[in-house]
Amino acid sequence: MTLVHVEHPTNNNRVFNRLKNLSTSWKVGIVAMVVTLVTITAGVLYVSQPNLKPLATGLSETQSSAIVHKLDELKINYKLTEGGTILVDGKELSRIRRELAGSGLTEDNEVGFALFDRINLQMTEFSEQVNYLRALQGELSETIKSLPGVAKVRVHLNIPKASLLTEEHNVPTASVMVTLRPGARLSKNQCRGILKLVASSVEGMKTENVTLTDTTGNLLYTGEEELSGGGTGAEAEDQVSKQLQRSAQQVLDNVVGPGRGVANVRVEFQKDVRKIEKTVVETNKDGKGFERSHKTTSEDYLGTAKSAGGPQEAAVANVTVPPGGAPANTAGNATTVKESADGNKPKYRQTLDQVEYEYGHRTETVQEDPQRIRRVTASIVIDGSVKLDKAGQDALQKAISMAVGIDNDRGDECSVQVLPFAREEEAKADAAAAAEASTPQDKKLAIGIGAGGLL
Repeated sequence: MTLVHVEHPTNNNRVFNRLKNLSTSWKVGIVAMVVTLVTITAGVLYVSQPNLKPLATGLSETQSSAIVHKLDELKINYKLTEGGTILVDGKELSRIRRELAGSGLTEDNEVGFALFDRINLQMTEFSEQVNYLRALQGELSETIKSLPGVAKVRVHLNIPKASLLTEEHNVPTASVMVTLRPGARLSKNQCRGILKLVASSVEGMKTENVTLTDTTGNLLYTGEEELSGGGTGAEAEDQVSKQLQRSAQQVLDNVVGPGRGVANVRVEFQKDVRKIEKTVVETNKDGKGFERSHKTTSEDYLGTAKSAGGPQEAAVANVTVPPGGAPANTAGNATTVKESADGNKPKYRQTLDQVEYEYGHRTETVQEDPQRIRRVTASIVIDGSVKLDKAGQDALQKAISMAVGIDNDRGDECSVQVLPFAREEEAKADAAAAAEASTPQDKKLAIGIGAGGLL
């Protein structure tokens, strides 16, 4: 007895056989119908998605928690991002904001002079001063927050109370903390404008008593910089360093080509203020002191005996006391004295001129600029693929030294080194770009092969 195994076609095989036996026009129609259904489904899903718009941005954890709790109570769909932004359906945005405003949960809840719209007859003088301080801080915060790039502002004012019992007056001070939007940065003119705005709003406040910081604790600007007419020493160093580095990089690119050399220039400023005092001795055009007095003395002498040594001659030399001596200096001049010709009675005549000089002293005090350049260092690195001999390196070093103002007497340094650059990242980037450029063609080829197999 022989058993014969007969395979019955499955459902998948039946469908595949039927599709295979269809004509070409039917196959094209089925593919077109499937594509149409997929397109319609994707369009419906896209249109049905809500148009999310920000309800509030830059919220703290406390504010986000309160608003999210309220949205859950109202059964409103929302989306909370990592940056503290709450997104809701754009069609319901106005209604949701009204609901939150009625609950006192709006983001724009700064206190201003609207506090005084509600008159309270039981308010004490102290409470009125506190409310005035809160209102002024709120108004300044709202004004500063209107600047582009500023998300939030906190203003703290310290206005001392005037006292009639003491002559000392404490000056008012202020500090401003700003929260900047992502990628935003305040310029120096904007920082100066904020300081002027705050100082002008408080009686007796000066810009040097106002500080401006961000939420990370970085000091953006101080009123003391307004007096000095510049930024901080670190900012000035960075600015000058970048300027000199651009000059060095331009020279380097012109010699070895762009991307084949890197220039790094660092400038160090004199941080402290030095005062140098020197004393200058004032003299006239001849190098002598100023004549204070002039005295001439004459003396005649007639001897009674013969000199032992025969005719003699003597002279008194000019004498001048140096300026480092007494305040008044003396110079003398005497005539020559000779013995008589007959040799019997010696005699002489002496004339002494005494001149008293005075030398003036002047003390000069020189204050050096705290932002005076103390040292400049330049480091030049060239790719090893550049063929540059020792003479070429020396010439390049000299050219860059002149471009950035290297002073050897000041201790400046400029070095030029040839080192191989790391090119692995560039090779990976080129390979990725080539792969991305070839992807569309590969997709087209795959789609064509799939369509051909289906037909």
